[in-house]
Amino acid sequence: MIDIVFLDADKDGHEDYWNLLVPRVRPGGMLLATNVLHGGVVANPRCTGNTYAIRMFNERARANERVE
Repeated sequence: MIDIVFLDADKDGHEDYWNLLVPRVRPGGMLLATNVLHGGVVANPRCTGNTYAIRMFNERARANERVE
């Protein structure tokens, strides 16, 4: 089991990293991800590219019952 993860990688790959890492993080562990606000532009529902990938990563994290 992993206690802490620092995710600073290609934005398009965040979902793949999520799928690999979250099941390995122990209850009470932490996954820290960089650039999740992406300068605030992730709030734009019409965002594209890396910003869209980050937006989808954020939505997935928010919807996961293991994450608070």
